[in-house]
Amino acid sequence: MRLINTETLELQEFFESQAPSYAILSHTWDKNEITFQEMLSKSPSTMVKAGYKKIQDTCKMAQSRGQQWVWIDTCCIDKSSSAELTESINSMYRWYQNAYECYAYLVDFAPGSLPQDELEKCRWFTRGFTLQELIAPKTVVFFDRDWNVIGGKKDEGILEIIVRTTGISELVLSGSSPLGGSTIAERMLWASPRETTRPEDKAYCLLGIFEVNMPLIYGEGDNAFRRLQEEIIKHEDDLPEIGSLIQQNHIPRHILFPGHGKQSSHLLNKGPEYGRQKVIMLGTAKKPQRVTIGIETDVTDPPAEFDCALGRIRPSLQYTVKFHATIEDDVNTPEYRRFYWRILRSLKSL
Repeated sequence: MRLINTETLELQEFFESQAPSYAILSHTWDKNEITFQEMLSKSPSTMVKAGYKKIQDTCKMAQSRGQQWVWIDTCCIDKSSSAELTESINSMYRWYQNAYECYAYLVDFAPGSLPQDELEKCRWFTRGFTLQELIAPKTVVFFDRDWNVIGGKKDEGILEIIVRTTGISELVLSGSSPLGGSTIAERMLWASPRETTRPEDKAYCLLGIFEVNMPLIYGEGDNAFRRLQEEIIKHEDDLPEIGSLIQQNHIPRHILFPGHGKQSSHLLNKGPEYGRQKVIMLGTAKKPQRVTIGIETDVTDPPAEFDCALGRIRPSLQYTVKFHATIEDDVNTPEYRRFYWRILRSLKSL
């Protein structure tokens, strides 16, 4: 990994196992960010950019807090190398986790503003990559536009705001509970409202959150999210518990059958009572036909195209997903019916 010397602003490479103590920046990207190549050249046109001042301010803050080294995503990764970009994004959660402290720079938080009024409105809370940058570090310090300290993520008042804004539990944010102790569905719920500039990054920003690795293929669009789902299914065993997040087993029909495309790629969505009622979004190419057998209902059409909560089920995956739900029709007329969906391990039998 590359780090910036806070005194000289020069880049230096380290083996990760031998990296010195470092601070790490979390921020939202603007138009004039500094690339790796620009950081090497430091031309006059580079040094007048707003992105270069952000680097200078980050280094100054780190130095004042006793850190000689800083990692910043914009200029410490050579994005012209696809191999390096893949390695970096797959390693990024760990890099934030191993940092001495993380500086969350909120460019839209005006000096003098009150956290209880303005913190949750910051764009930082809407971006995909900042989810892992909030969870992974032991210490996150929030700064306003002028680099005044707002507070830390574990501070009582700040913590309450973050929990309310993100839906992430205090135990996870404080580090008392490991990330692996959260279910797949919970982690998807944290990510569901967040946005990325490139569609592929909706998947790539979650690699560390789900503790999986996979190659990056920019240009593949929504297929990146399908690949992420497949990797999750390979490594996780709590998919059958996903239904437990639905209060009283109640799933609105328009959430249950949203169809393919942009809607179903989100998979999970906020319900009207977010924080108390978690809503699972399931996407199917067409509404599946159901054949009732006793208390069980087997999905028979189309088995290989059925997206169930966290995976587009294909014959090669051979995974079983079980949960109960009660259906409500499109006009809110009570049509409650308990049923049991099952994707058999061997889809050939369907």
